[in-house]
Amino acid sequence: MKKARVAKEAAGSDMSPTPEASERQRKAAFKAWETIRRKQAQKQAEAGAVIEKASKAASEILETKEAREAQVSLERDLQAALRDNIEQLESGLVIIDGGKEKISASGRNRHPGDGRQQKECRD
Repeated sequence: MKKARVAKEAAGSDMSPTPEASERQRKAAFKAWETIRRKQAQKQAEAGAVIEKASKAASEILETKEAREAQVSLERDLQAALRDNIEQLESGLVIIDGGKEKISASGRNRHPGDGRQQKECRD
């Protein structure tokens, strides 16, 4: 009979949790939030480590002799394509250097990647 009365009283009440239950819920919610936040921080740290490792590997690859040669080759190919199709850049453009480019003081002064000075043309 006592159980029925407690259930009837509970059904008739406003069903708000007791202060103790509210405190337990608050602590449980905070603990869940902390766990989620910690896992997110751990994932971000792991992702950062992977990105740093990949960046270091990419830098090492780009610093190889083959990579520098490929870059110079690509620049040379692009330059040749531009020279062969100079009219496509702008109507009326003409190459007047006689097929040999000259390096000026305002042009390139260093070889890419190795720090050596280029010889300047004194024409």
